[in-house]
Amino acid sequence: MARWKLVEQQQEIRLDSYVTDDANASKKRKADDLADYSLDKLVSGYVNEVGSINQVQNFKDMLARRDIDLVDKAISLMKQRIVQLVNDSLKDQFYQKALECVVELRRGSIKESESLNRDDFWQLIVTNQIGLITNDESDDSEITEKESKEFLGSKRKTIAINNNQPSKSDSVDDLFDQIE
Repeated sequence: MARWKLVEQQQEIRLDSYVTDDANASKKRKADDLADYSLDKLVSGYVNEVGSINQVQNFKDMLARRDIDLVDKAISLMKQRIVQLVNDSLKDQFYQKALECVVELRRGSIKESESLNRDDFWQLIVTNQIGLITNDESDDSEITEKESKEFLGSKRKTIAINNNQPSKSDSVDDLFDQIE
């Protein structure tokens, strides 16, 4: 039987006073009293950023916060993390993690009724026929033009793809005009 003394109060604490078979014992601690508590849940209540380690959980935690509305911030930060994962990846090192983030971003957008705003960007990609990089455009690609079109789900007429780099005369205003 373990015993401890509280130094300040000089009181003796015995473990058997907390663990007892007596159902009427007032100091009996039930195991299920603490079942819903975990360190992750306690810490996650204060997540304000989509971090670089556990992006999906951080995103979920931000959406789950009810003390402050972080939906727009969470979505914006998750998009930034996805781009960062793809850009920082050596070959396909972080692609799986980026994909998991995209899937969770999609789920979160649907759950938080933010899907209409997020679909606008994808619609721009489809409308402008921006598909996968084909083997006609790059020797590194194994994707055919047909596969690229199937990826977009497009049954539209073929549009010639401009392989030239954008000229320096293209300005941001011109790009925004093209979007409109």
